[in-house]
Parts: sequence; C-alpha cells; structure tokens
Amino acid sequence: MVTEFLEGKSKVVWLYSLCHGKDTPGKKGPFFKNEKGEQFRIQEWIYGRDIIARVIDINIYAGNNFIIINPEDEDIPVKEKAYRANKLVFDLRKKGYFPIGVSLHGNAASIPYANGIEIFTSIGETKSDKIATIFGGFYENLDMNFRKDFWDISKKDLDKEMNFYELVRTHCPWILPEIGFYTNKNDAIKMNDSHFRDMVAKLTWSAQRRVEEKVELNLI
Repeated sequence: MVTEFLEGKSKVVWLYSLCHGKDTPGKKGPFFKNEKGEQFRIQEWIYGRDIIARVIDINIYAGNNFIIINPEDEDIPVKEKAYRANKLVFDLRKKGYFPIGVSLHGNAASIPYANGIEIFTSIGETKSDKIATIFGGFYENLDMNFRKDFWDISKKDLDKEMNFYELVRTHCPWILPEIGFYTNKNDAIKMNDSHFRDMVAKLTWSAQRRVEEKVELNLI
C-alpha cells in the first residue's frame, strides 16, 4: 500500500488513521454464511485497510493528497497515532496545506440486531461537523441504515459526537466513520462483498472531493 502522495493540486491533505491492528484483541465478528452458503467472518483490521487501500488507488489516479499515519499492520495505540498526526499537521500547515483526518472503522455490538452506519466527531460545533455531514450525505447512498445523532435532529446533523481520543486530541478536523456492524449478519454479508467495499471507497473519495471544493471556497 502506498503511504504518501503529495503531488496533487489541492491544498487538502487527507490523513488516514488505519483502524486497529491484526494483534488487537477482539475486533472480529462471529462466523456467518453468505448467500452461497460459504462461511466467513469480518476482521475489522482487514476490512478497514482494504477500503482505505481502494480509496488510495483512486487518490493516486485522480491526484489527491494523502498520508497514512500508521501503515503498520500491528496495533498502534491511539495516543501514538494522535502524536504522529499532530506532528504531520504542524509540518503540513507550515507548507500551506489543510490537513483533515479520517479514521474508517467497522462497528460491533453485543446485540446482534444493531446495524448501520455512524459518523463520529468531537463534542461541540467544529469544522469536523461540516465534513462529517458531507461524508454522511454520500454514505446515505449505501444500502445500509444510517444511525444519525438523534440529539441534533433540530440541526439535521449526520454526525454523532463523542470524546474519542483521536477526535479530541488531534489538531485538525477529524472524523471517524463506522461503516456497518460486523456483528450483524445482514451488514456483515455486505461488508464481506468486494463490490460493497468498492462503493464505500468511491463514495469516500467523492466526499473528499466535495470537501476539497468547500475548502477552496473557504466554506470549511
């Protein structure tokens, strides 16, 4: 996987924080059978990396800037990822770039009927909220339930707000999409499908481009 590309024309640089690692305890779904009767299970570290790898392929083809902050397959603690991110943010801003962080995950729950898509930002109104709303608008095209923030119905926010470490300790706008619950059979079947992962990657890239357009117009 290519870990860096900074030859694009946009001033936006996408910082990708890869989810968990192959040695992270848990983070695997139960075994299910797909429509062909074949047994499978979703491992989150593989799922998240596979989608980001597909986004990267599009980025390089289209000329969009990005850096992967934790290219290792092993788990990197969130404090270390935030440290790496902030070091990059400092250097990139000195060069006139506008860094934005994305940490794409699969989701899990102890109750098997929990399903769908969530996008998390830090608590409070920040630039991350506008970015999450744009991403959410594209992810709504996926054939999955969208779990919106019911606390913000009056503002029609698509993000949920939480004090996750990367969201509150990084010094640039940061979003954390969770695309599907790998503990839910219907979601897991979709998450296991290559065409679905392609669609997530294409929608992620399309959302990125829309965000870049907004940044160029100083609307974010």
